[in-house]
Amino acid sequence: LEQASRFEKSPSSYFHGATYHAQLGNTDQAFEYLERSYKRREWNMHLLEVDPRLDNVRSDQRFGELVRRVGVR
Repeated sequence: LEQASRFEKSPSSYFHGATYHAQLGNTDQAFEYLERSYKRREWNMHLLEVDPRLDNVRSDQRFGELVRRVGVR
């Protein structure tokens, strides 16, 4: 929770914020940040399917749609 709070106040990437929230079980917040990361075209979106910090959100229907849009498959 502390890391997620720190993220809100820093210029970190949205992708990293999404990973923090995914690990905390804050699925909706994680997807909000993943969407922002996608719209910003952050370089680390290519890690979407392999970053273990996102394991908690992979079963969500929104994840498959995001992977499709990012084009990492």
